[in-house]
Amino acid sequence: TGIWLTRKLVSMMGGTIYVQSLPGEGTIIWIRLRLSMVNGSDPDFWNQRGIHRMLIVNSNLQEGARIRNLMEAAGVDAASISSGYGTVKMVESAGVAENEYDLILLDEGLQDMDWRDVVTNVRRMSWIRMPHIFLMSSRHIHDEERMGAGVSHILSKPFYVSALHRLVEQVCEVSG
Repeated sequence: TGIWLTRKLVSMMGGTIYVQSLPGEGTIIWIRLRLSMVNGSDPDFWNQRGIHRMLIVNSNLQEGARIRNLMEAAGVDAASISSGYGTVKMVESAGVAENEYDLILLDEGLQDMDWRDVVTNVRRMSWIRMPHIFLMSSRHIHDEERMGAGVSHILSKPFYVSALHRLVEQVCEVSG
């Protein structure tokens, strides 16, 4: 039934499936799908939804820089940092300069500070315009835990611009 269901789904999506099976050697399955690509590099998309400045918080410096580069290529003013304490300071400094972040992309695996504490410290800054805070996680986080901590939404890891695009599309109102 698994291959039948897969064939049905692939067919519904306008694709094709090919199967080659050799006794004692195994099975190879090829699936061809024509999928539309999300244009993550359209600056109008981000601007219309109020995402002009973004802070990427990731203890993996290379991954943080990769996400920052992708978002800058999409027309978003992006910065990256690897520390929870540094994040709180950057958000505070941006608030004092009245140049707040619109979105904080926070990885759950920080080494110097628990993600919940980062969110709590940011949410205590009542003098700033509050950013959306999306938590990047590879595990399921219950809504009670997420909302109780003050996280807007969860973005599944690994990071894809298309996944962020879809989430922002769902969450952020288009401004006229």
